[in-house]
Amino acid sequence: MTTLDAALSWSSSDVMLSLFVVWAAADRSELVVSPAPTPPRLVRSYDLPDERGYLNGRATSEFDLIFDSVPADLDQVVEAWLIAATRAGGLLAWFGFEGSFSFEYLLTAEVADQIYGVAGQDFIVLATADDHRTGDGWVDELAVARRELG
Repeated sequence: MTTLDAALSWSSSDVMLSLFVVWAAADRSELVVSPAPTPPRLVRSYDLPDERGYLNGRATSEFDLIFDSVPADLDQVVEAWLIAATRAGGLLAWFGFEGSFSFEYLLTAEVADQIYGVAGQDFIVLATADDHRTGDGWVDELAVARRELG
């Protein structure tokens, strides 16, 4: 088991993959995952209010994908949902550990080791390998992604 698998499985009953999306516009489409890798048992979604205006009025959502265990096709699941988010109008989307989200620290070095996939309109990068997620290169890749927010 990798460190990522262990972190996703911290609860003995469920595995939760948290997808965060900053929307380019208030109007957004449903997330359609195609081709469909292992489907989650449950998807919960929440709006994340940006009361201090860090994102200049853009909307932000969280989608918690609930599985019984870490999907064997984790990379395909992460990639498919990131693609679905950007196709639905997401300016930027990423997967991070539960509790990693903060408007002040969006995709910064402080939370880089808690982020395991990021996508914008023109790119997608996965960091499901433990050594990728903890290296300086990953911090640099997240900085490039963060610039998509303007």
